Amino acid sequence: MTEPTTAIDRAAGEALLDQIAGDFLDLPGVELGRMFNGRGLSVDGSIFVFVNRHGRLVAKLPEPVARHLVGTGGAEAVTMGTRTMREWVSFGREGGPEAWCRTAADAHAYVSGLPTS
Repeated sequence: MTEPTTAIDRAAGEALLDQIAGDFLDLPGVELGRMFNGRGLSVDGSIFVFVNRHGRLVAKLPEPVARHLVGTGGAEAVTMGTRTMREWVSFGREGGPEAWCRTAADAHAYVSGLPTS
C-alpha cells in the first residue's frame, strides 16, 4: 500500500522546513512545533510559517504584499473552510530552501512586529 500523495508532499515540505528552521531557532521567541496539523515556526506564540497538507509553505505577510504575490502568480491564496485568509499565502517547493528562507524571514519580520494582545 502506498502513502497518499498529500502525506508524501507534507513530508517533503516538512523536510524543507527543517532545512531552514535553524536560521530562525536562535532568534528570540522562535519555536518549531506542530501547527494546523503540520510543522511550523512561531515567534512569541504567533505562527509566521507552517507547512500545509500539500507540502506548501504557508506564510503570514502584510495584506498588500500577499495580494500582490497572489496577483502576480508568485503565491496562492489560502482558504480555510470557506474563508480566504487576507494575510496568508502559500508557496510551492520549487524555489528550494533559499526561497522558503527569504519568505520565512519576511513573515518573521512582519509577525514579530505586530502588536500582541
